[in-house]
Amino acid sequence: MSIRKTARSGASSTAGVRWRKLDDGSKVYEARWREPKELGGRLRSKSGFPTSKAAADHRTEQLENLRKGTYISPERQRTTWETVAEDWLASKIEAGCTPRTTQSSDRILIRWYSKWNNRPISSIKTADVEAILKALAKAGLATQTRHNVFNVASGVLGYAEDLEYIHANPARKARKRLPSREAALRTAKKKVRFLTAEEVGRLADAVYEMTMLAQAGRGFRADPQRAVEESLMVRFMAWSGLRRGEVAALQVKDLDPLRFTVRVERSAQWINREFIIGPPKSERGLRTVPLAPTLMTMLTAYVAARNLQPEDYLYGGATPRRLENFYRRRFVPACKRAKLGKVRIHDLRHTYASLMAHQGHKVAEVSEWMGHSKTSTTLDIYTHLFKDDEQHAQRAAALDLAFTGGNVVPLPTPKSDAV
Repeated sequence: MSIRKTARSGASSTAGVRWRKLDDGSKVYEARWREPKELGGRLRSKSGFPTSKAAADHRTEQLENLRKGTYISPERQRTTWETVAEDWLASKIEAGCTPRTTQSSDRILIRWYSKWNNRPISSIKTADVEAILKALAKAGLATQTRHNVFNVASGVLGYAEDLEYIHANPARKARKRLPSREAALRTAKKKVRFLTAEEVGRLADAVYEMTMLAQAGRGFRADPQRAVEESLMVRFMAWSGLRRGEVAALQVKDLDPLRFTVRVERSAQWINREFIIGPPKSERGLRTVPLAPTLMTMLTAYVAARNLQPEDYLYGGATPRRLENFYRRRFVPACKRAKLGKVRIHDLRHTYASLMAHQGHKVAEVSEWMGHSKTSTTLDIYTHLFKDDEQHAQRAAALDLAFTGGNVVPLPTPKSDAV
């Protein structure tokens, strides 16, 4: 007596769909379709569908993509996230992205997206991106950091869409999960610290004193020129508004003592234990900034005393100055000594905007000198600094006229308690 074997696979009643029986007796379905001759004419398939209808729907979708010209081959869809991310990063470098931005993107890829490395790029869905955003929120990261992490995913997936690895960027729908930048900007503006001219001078003097004390405390003979350099650097940052990287990359030749200006042409970033010299943050970062004549006189005297050459870095000499070390070792202790509380180096840049506004300079001028990419950026951060006092005075006079009706209103005289 012969034993009849049960079929393990076969064709479904639906065209282009086959089934396969698993060891537990359940069935999975496979969709099949053929590519046109211009694409090789190969028979394609995808299995693992729980129902015949799901497999048929996938087949229909592939045939419709072939008809519309939006078809993506299974090989391209199986390209891993890691491969696409590496190509995206390389394209950013080729397009002239700054080393600092490139390094930041690389760190984000490693920290937040390395678990996707072996996944097919087509398997990344909106829910995956939203899961990352939830993790960022749970970690309590700042709004801007969460935007930065999201933008890397969106950039890689957008690149995959442009190169036809996927049909659409799944990060688009996840963007609405990000917190508002406007609210974060309002919070950040509350934390901005502005120093007065007197406080800047007090801080610079304190830096000089701390440098002299630190040298003596380590058993070295105090170097007044070194102390002058660090003190002068504080004054310079507060009265020029340059970014830290721009200050570090300044060379003696960038000073113009005849016109009392400094030319900003480059920025220095400390990356992987070395300085990378590149262009400023934006195109408008290439600029000429006016300096107070007395400050220029102090700078030229310092250059002469240090015997610095035109190609030397203004602060550092042969190599740029690492301001991270300066902040920790000199700046923070000096703020305590000057009784200024918590001040960041970037607050000196904010201070510059305040000092210039106080001197009556218009927002367009200050925006140009600070190297902001747009004047609106300056206004977003420093709106209250550029309010027109004369306009406020005129408005107050008009309100007063309306209140009194043009008449002089006598002020009430306080009653005396004397008997």
